[in-house]
Amino acid sequence: MKNACLVLLVVAVIVLLGFRAERPAPVGIVPAVVAAAVEPCRVNRTATLSFVNAAAVGSSEAMNVELNGSRLDIENPPLQPGDYAGPIVVPAGIVHTVRFRYARNDWPACALSSPTPATCGSLTLTCAGGTLDFWRW
Repeated sequence: MKNACLVLLVVAVIVLLGFRAERPAPVGIVPAVVAAAVEPCRVNRTATLSFVNAAAVGSSEAMNVELNGSRLDIENPPLQPGDYAGPIVVPAGIVHTVRFRYARNDWPACALSSPTPATCGSLTLTCAGGTLDFWRW
């Protein structure tokens, strides 16, 4: 009788272990995966540009800024001497055209700039005026 009980016990263990190995994983249980935080500028491939009117503070050299042929709609145009505008989010990896123009006559205040910002990059463009001031010639 002891042998029969032992055989039954061994068979029961084998059946239980075999049954357990064949059972499918529970449905709806998904292991937690923590995604690494990715900066929005990397996902969207953007950069930022900022602009500074570097004319002498106290002068009347207010400037407008054009980005890719369109005048920027900044908070208090035109940009007064010493003022800062930006950052403006732009597509990265492509050439942009930036021109500072005198507010008083719309003449170029500085040479045309053509920055190509890198993804997640940040550029600050400045213009002190005077380099292309045809008004004074």
